[in-house]
Amino acid sequence: MIESQRLNISIIIPVYKVEAYIERCIKSVVTQQGIGSAYNLECILVDDCTPDKSMEIAKEVIKPYENIHFICLRHEVNKGLSVARNTGLEYATGEYIMFIDSDDYILPNCLKLFTDEIIKNPAIDVVIGSTINNNKTDIKKRELLETRESIMHGFLMMKYFITVWNKLIRRECITENKLFFIENIYLQDQPWLYYLVSQIDSMLLLPNTTYFYEEAPDSASHGALTPEKAQRYVNSWSTVFEYYLSHRPSSKDFKHNLEVDFLAYCHLTCILYIVSILLFLCVFGWNHSWQTEQFLIFPCQELPHLRGKKLPHVKYSSKRSDFLRFYAYLCHVIDDFACFDFAALRQVKNLT
Repeated sequence: MIESQRLNISIIIPVYKVEAYIERCIKSVVTQQGIGSAYNLECILVDDCTPDKSMEIAKEVIKPYENIHFICLRHEVNKGLSVARNTGLEYATGEYIMFIDSDDYILPNCLKLFTDEIIKNPAIDVVIGSTINNNKTDIKKRELLETRESIMHGFLMMKYFITVWNKLIRRECITENKLFFIENIYLQDQPWLYYLVSQIDSMLLLPNTTYFYEEAPDSASHGALTPEKAQRYVNSWSTVFEYYLSHRPSSKDFKHNLEVDFLAYCHLTCILYIVSILLFLCVFGWNHSWQTEQFLIFPCQELPHLRGKKLPHVKYSSKRSDFLRFYAYLCHVIDDFACFDFAALRQVKNLT
């Protein structure tokens, strides 16, 4: 790629119940530095059948900006965030893809910073900037990861937010791997990103703040907890957990053993999974049609088996000591749950 060549970028923004935020989000895109000089920009707005005035606001905001190719798509029924992103991917034509949640926004130098790095090093598959959330950022130092082992290790050690936003991704890495979001779950970013990082060869982490994450009170992950929402969270954690277990990193692909990192990450996922179940039980009790204990038994049976007899003989670096202590603690927690007498608990609940 010659330095004067402009990149083509597609930004995908799902739109649903964000009339208080959508103008800020789109204005952060149209005011980006370098549009038309450093890169060409396509912005895809996917209306997921939003019941408010979000799309009306969006269409008014984009009118003056002829230097950006806007595509407005609409679902006739609400299909959820995963489907909205998948729809955007189907229509995207850029060499690079970036997702933005419509209640968030990007900083003015975001795309220019990302494209400058790719022009300097065209081999980079993914560029990730630092995200600000509650006045804290995630990436502390510049780091170029050029092996699949280091890229997977970065994911498992959570060196950055495990989300799909604030990442400029080579589109070929998505299309060649037929990578789409799992539908009808929360937490859809996790398995999608996990599979992506297992397939790419180069990732650049930048400490520069490029994205502002807004914890909107009316978003899917916040707001009132209902039995349906709680059950969907449990189902989502179950789906994500099973996905990780069925896509374990192969030891043949790496010089060093990533098994401990993978197991520690899975245990953390499992703990969050169990917490979501316990939250359901505390709030709604056992008097629901689905068998909650089956969701608890699943991770309790799987994780002790995952530990394996060979793991204690693996030589660990000192940098992993904190993770190993946490891992050991989680193993005890899982063992406790594996021995839990669910029938006795139900009997106590019935007596009280």
